[in-house]
Amino acid sequence: MGAYEYVPELINKLEPAPEYGEQGIGLNNEKRKRKRDSLHNLERYKTGVLAKNASEDRFQKGRIHSHYGVEKMRKDVADIKE
Repeated sequence: MGAYEYVPELINKLEPAPEYGEQGIGLNNEKRKRKRDSLHNLERYKTGVLAKNASEDRFQKGRIHSHYGVEKMRKDVADIKE
C-alpha cells in the first residue's frame, strides 16, 4: 500500500464525551468582548497620558536648555566686549 492509498479511520463521535462545568466562550459573547475592549481602551488611554506627559517634559527641558544657552551666549558676548 502506497502513501496515497492509505485512508485513515474516521472518528465520528467521542465515547465517552467530555463534560465541562462551564459553558464555552463562544464567538458572540458580548460581555466578554466588552470587557476585553474596555481593557484595551484603558491601556491605550494610559499609554496616551504617559506619552503626553513625556512630550510636555521634553518640551519644558528643551525650553530651559535653550534659555541657558542664550544666557551663556550673552555672557560670552559681554566678556568679549570687555
